[in-house]
Amino acid sequence: MNGAARKGDERMQVGILEAAALAVYALFVLLLGLGALTGYRMFKPLAPLSGGGGHKVSIIVAAKNEADTLRECLASLSELEYPDREVIVVCGPSNDGTEEIAQEFAGKMTVLREPERPPDWLGKSWACHHGYLRSTGDVLLFADGDVIHSPESLGVVLANLDAKKADLLSVWPETVTRTMSERLIFPTSIFFLCVGVAASARRTPVGRRVNGANGQYIMIRRDAYTAMGGHAAIRTDIMEDSAIGRATLGRGLEVLNADGEGYVKVKPYSRFAEAWEAHERFGAGLLPSWGAMIGALVVTLAYFVGPFALLGLALATASAAYALAGALTCAVVLAVQAFFSLKVSRPQYFVLAPLSGVLVTAATVTGFVRFRRGGISWKGVRYGSDRFKPL
Repeated sequence: MNGAARKGDERMQVGILEAAALAVYALFVLLLGLGALTGYRMFKPLAPLSGGGGHKVSIIVAAKNEADTLRECLASLSELEYPDREVIVVCGPSNDGTEEIAQEFAGKMTVLREPERPPDWLGKSWACHHGYLRSTGDVLLFADGDVIHSPESLGVVLANLDAKKADLLSVWPETVTRTMSERLIFPTSIFFLCVGVAASARRTPVGRRVNGANGQYIMIRRDAYTAMGGHAAIRTDIMEDSAIGRATLGRGLEVLNADGEGYVKVKPYSRFAEAWEAHERFGAGLLPSWGAMIGALVVTLAYFVGPFALLGLALATASAAYALAGALTCAVVLAVQAFFSLKVSRPQYFVLAPLSGVLVTAATVTGFVRFRRGGISWKGVRYGSDRFKPL
């Protein structure tokens, strides 16, 4: 075989390998996008049921630096149509007037000041536990101070809890984004959430279940809460909501997660710094190791940035293979991002998918690194990695 033929064969082999690598990459992007959509579908809408009677519900709100939304939250709780309820607001040490706002509702609900936290408890779990100790209901609802409840919501969620024979029902409120930074970040946040849900879903005798819960709205029967050990059992976990869902499932109890659109809404962050801080917490609490952090970084950059880098490479090299792979993968990423933008943001923000992916990844990785090297801040408290204790 002459030299020209040999070089031709080598070029062909390289071309085949390159095409195979591009095909594998395109398949990776497609499967990750489908994984996010699969995770999203695991959040079934609440059935529009009425009733839910026969229970006394204790609604426990842990409020700390929530002045931006607390008044609207507590007003909505005071207007719930379900009669047999009590509302307990546990105010943590705040610097924005949260407790003063809560005291405005003292005639309609119980307002408590959080006692000094023991060193082996994290903030929100301690507040929820303190509220539980003062509660009398056979059903507990742990709700955040940025959640707004429709008047009929409590009866509907209770009716769903009974109809589906659940021990814990966590409702995911409809997200109301108010700032540009939220609208940029949230589609990617929900994307990652849904990928994680699909990847970590637990198989149970009655089907696959979301392996966790959402602390914005967790309704749990009192006997189930006692059986899983309550917040005392997960007091050192920085992601207490996910932990309480896992612990309840681990006891063989029925845990459901549902889409609360039409019944509850959440106004999570009022400025970029809050959103960044929250995503640092996600990185600190959800990534278990340096290997997991590096893997997450590689995967997310490959998904959100890789397709657009391929298009740039195609322009630079005039490669039809790069152009085809780049176009296909960009279409997948933008289509999936458009879906999540419609759900939690504004439709036009889908075109900023690469920037959104980079921002969310940067905050998550920064939180992981800072948590293990010194500590992160959340709600005015610094947390370190030493047994997940506050610094």
